[in-house]
Amino acid sequence: MALMQAADVKSIEALRELHAAVCKFRTNAQDALAAVDLTVRRANDWLSDQLNFWQHAIRTSEEEVFQAKQELAQRKYTGWDGREPDATVQEENLRKAQAKLRYAQDKVATVRRWMQKFPHAASEVYEGPARQLGALLESELPRGLALLERRVVALEQYAALAPPEGPREPAPPPADAPPENAT
Repeated sequence: MALMQAADVKSIEALRELHAAVCKFRTNAQDALAAVDLTVRRANDWLSDQLNFWQHAIRTSEEEVFQAKQELAQRKYTGWDGREPDATVQEENLRKAQAKLRYAQDKVATVRRWMQKFPHAASEVYEGPARQLGALLESELPRGLALLERRVVALEQYAALAPPEGPREPAPPPADAPPENAT
């Protein structure tokens, strides 16, 4: 025999508001998951764009280094007077071009490290819990909302019933009847 517990419902309207709030939460949570998924994809795309940018910067810097070496080599030829010309400007240009090349190479190495780390980090930290939340939002929460809706409807139907007629108070005795406690 099942034990029945009484519901202490104070407001059916409050249950309706709870239902609406949970529906709103579900929609907001699904939107948030979609936004985070999009952000993760954008981060991957951004890393790819950065890799392309810095690889192009390496090619450009390599050309600048080559050009600076050529200018330095041409400048070092001794002139018709037998003196070696001043090449400090060309040497400085070569140092700057080499520094720029090293910087771009460092950036490519950094981007490649992040391209390896980011998918694993996103998977460990975000994707598992996001899948669990998504499954909850797609299956469990709708079932709970449907159950809540059925219960609210049942409560509304119960509240709409007329109260049952209870035992009536005894009718007053006729005026000519003797009193009951007369002994």
